[in-house]
Amino acid sequence: MRNLLKAAIKLIERLERVTVIVAFSVMVAVIALNVLLRYVFHCSLIWGQDVALICFMWTTFLGASIGAKRRMLIRVDSLLRFMSPRAARFVQLFIDLTIACFLVLLFKAGLDLVIFNLPSTIPSMVHVSMSVYSTSILVATVFMIPHYVSDIVAAIKSLASHTNSSQDETR
Repeated sequence: MRNLLKAAIKLIERLERVTVIVAFSVMVAVIALNVLLRYVFHCSLIWGQDVALICFMWTTFLGASIGAKRRMLIRVDSLLRFMSPRAARFVQLFIDLTIACFLVLLFKAGLDLVIFNLPSTIPSMVHVSMSVYSTSILVATVFMIPHYVSDIVAAIKSLASHTNSSQDETR
């Protein structure tokens, strides 16, 4: 069961990376093509800006998800360096709890936005729902929340084990 879960996580991570690479490549290609068409042929793709924006949103949110898993997002940790290891673990736990709460709120707002935009279509792409923009928020938060929850659980276990071991040492 555990191997199956690890395989599923690896598959999701690979799917995230591939989606980011494809979305970024499509975005660059569509923008380049639109610039070429506009300045050389004096016409442009009617749907080019919308496709580029959709790709940008998916690249941004899935990229944030990948960065969160790798702990590569921008953070200010200089204060943590001056704390004791135990205090730093408490502060990091507080930070992770705050981020997890924010992600839950972001998921709720994203879900409301998807539902609100579901009946609307993108003007330049008649059969595509406006919710395709905000779905990237939902997908990214669904991928990020379990990561932060597992970090929170690990931090609590670490703090509990250090508390138990320090109590054993004082006896």
